[in-house]
Amino acid sequence: MSISKRIKNFKIHTILNFQANAARRRLFRELRNASGPIIVGPWISEVGFELLYWIPFLQWAREVLGMKKERVIVVSRGGVSSWYKNIASDYRDIFDYVSPEEFARFDRARKIRRHLHMHAFEKRILEMSVRDAGPKRYTLIHPSLMYRMFMPFWKQRASIGLVKAYTKFEPFQPEHFDSASLGFPKEYAAAKFYFNQAFPETEETKRSIHAILETISKKIPVVLLNSSDISLDDHTHFHGVSAQNMFDIKKHLTARNNLDMQTNIISRARFFVGNYGGFSYLPSLLGIPSFGFYAQGNFSRNHTDFSTRIFSGHPFPYGALTLLHIKDYNALAHLF
Repeated sequence: MSISKRIKNFKIHTILNFQANAARRRLFRELRNASGPIIVGPWISEVGFELLYWIPFLQWAREVLGMKKERVIVVSRGGVSSWYKNIASDYRDIFDYVSPEEFARFDRARKIRRHLHMHAFEKRILEMSVRDAGPKRYTLIHPSLMYRMFMPFWKQRASIGLVKAYTKFEPFQPEHFDSASLGFPKEYAAAKFYFNQAFPETEETKRSIHAILETISKKIPVVLLNSSDISLDDHTHFHGVSAQNMFDIKKHLTARNNLDMQTNIISRARFFVGNYGGFSYLPSLLGIPSFGFYAQGNFSRNHTDFSTRIFSGHPFPYGALTLLHIKDYNALAHLF
C-alpha cells in the first residue's frame, strides 16, 4: 500500500484561506476525532523553526487536541528523540533511511526551505519509516500545517498573539550525560558559531569569534560544538580555533547522533555562547544560559521578539537568552 493511501493528510495543502477560523476549527476537529497512529513530520528544515515553533505547536496539539504520545511517531533527524519526549513514544530518524550525502543533495536542490508543501523526498522517507508497522491507516501532521498557520505572523500580518495561542513551551529533558566519558572536564562552557544574515562571514566576525573564545577559555574550559565536517544545512560553520583549554567533539559525531550529542553536551554546560540564530534557542530549552552574538541588526524581529519573550520572560527552568553585539564581548568576562 502506498504512503498516499496509508496517510490521511487532512487536505492541509488545499485549504487556501487557512487563517479563517472555520477552516482551522474544522481541521482540528478532524484531528481530534482521528484514530490510529499519528505521524509527525518529517522535519527536514532549520533547527530554529523546529525549536521555536514546530515542537511547541505539537505540545499545544497534544494538550488541546488530546494527542496521546503512545499513538505518535515522530520523524526528524540527528537523533533528537529527547526533544520530542513529551510528544511521542516512537522516534524515527531520517538517517536510518537515507545517507547524509543524499539528504545534503536534496537540501541543496530545493528552492524553498520552508515546509509549505510535501516533497517526493519526504514521502519516500515516510514510506520507509512506517514500513515495519504494517499496512495501517495513519494520520499525518505535516510541518506545512504549522508553517501555513504562522506565516501571517512571520510576514508581519498578524500579532504575536497568533503563535502564543497555538504553542506550548516545555523544557527539554535529555538523558543523563557523563562529559568525562568523552574526555571533557566536569565544568565547561559550550560554544558554537556559524555564519548567517546577522552574523556574516567577514574578517571582523572571525576575529570576534577568536576574541570571544579566548576570553572565555582563560576562565573556564570550552567545548566546541561546530568542529565537525558534517554539513546538513545552508549555514557555513566556523572551524578556525584550536587552543589550550578548548575541546572539540569532531571524532564523536555522526549525522545520526549529531544533534543528540550537541544537546547532551549543552545540557551539562555552565553556559552556551555562539552567534544569535536558531541553534541559540536550544540551551534555553535545556535550562542553560545562552549568549547569542550578532554583527548586524538585520535579523527577523518577529523571531527575536518571540524568543526573548519566551526565554527571557520566564523563570527557571528556561535559561535566559541574551543577545550581544560582537563589540560587547568583553561583557562576558564579568559574567562568570
